[in-house]
Amino acid sequence: MIIRHDIHPHLYLADSDLFPAVFQVANHQEDEILVCDGMGILIASGWVLTAAHIADEIESTKDYLTIADKKYDVRQIILHSLWKDDEEIIRIKNDIALIQLTQPVLDILPIPLYFQDDELRQSVTFMGWGDFGTGLTGVEKADGQFRLATNRIEEVDEQWLVFYFDKPPDITDLEGISGPGDSGGPALIQTKSGWSLAGISSGQDLKGNEKEGVYGVWEYYVRISKYLDWN
Repeated sequence: MIIRHDIHPHLYLADSDLFPAVFQVANHQEDEILVCDGMGILIASGWVLTAAHIADEIESTKDYLTIADKKYDVRQIILHSLWKDDEEIIRIKNDIALIQLTQPVLDILPIPLYFQDDELRQSVTFMGWGDFGTGLTGVEKADGQFRLATNRIEEVDEQWLVFYFDKPPDITDLEGISGPGDSGGPALIQTKSGWSLAGISSGQDLKGNEKEGVYGVWEYYVRISKYLDWN
């Protein structure tokens, strides 16, 4: 997570046990762990949602996911049929994927999807273990710490929820955006019944800035409410 420069960074640190349905996605081959630099969200007992560019790195017949310290084999990976792997495109459309597990996760409550289309101007909370930095420095380091941050949805369209990383003071209390390693992670909206999944982290547009994660960049999350009928 990339955070504000003007408040203590410890305020962003959180206990990952508060969100057990959110986890790191890693590529496991025998005893070696090759990290895919991404995250997944349990949305049903046997299903995980993530970004397509993260799921594409997993070999379903060989790999497993670790959720709350337990291993779950992968049955199949379903990439959106209209997603294309193209590193030259800033915002790769349909960057969404499902991962089916061979056995259900019975001891963790999945995060429900956000069904409404009223996301514009709502505040969201997102989280991850990705690279750390501030709006002044951009990405600095990977320290493996779990952080929460907030932002406000400034634009929506048929594909995206869009956040701006604005300078203080006219920003949310824990303003931030995703860093490398947070792809596939959630944007959560608080509802009367609890947290709901409104978006998943896809990519960032530097908007002319030289560094990733500095004030002024835009963050793009896949808009879940526009994919409710997918698959």
